[in-house]
Amino acid sequence: MLIFEHSRPGRRNYSQSPATVASTAKITLDLLRKSPVILPEVCEMETGGDYTRL
Repeated sequence: MLIFEHSRPGRRNYSQSPATVASTAKITLDLLRKSPVILPEVCEMETGGDYTRL
């Protein structure tokens, strides 16, 4: 089963989230994403389990 199949809206990995968000002020506009990145929304336990099954 793919990790994206475990994804549920609103699930987060708080222990792996950065304490502060880095500023994008120094990044030129042509290097910034045009749309948000698509990442699975899973808890830390499911993330670890997914990598152990690899």
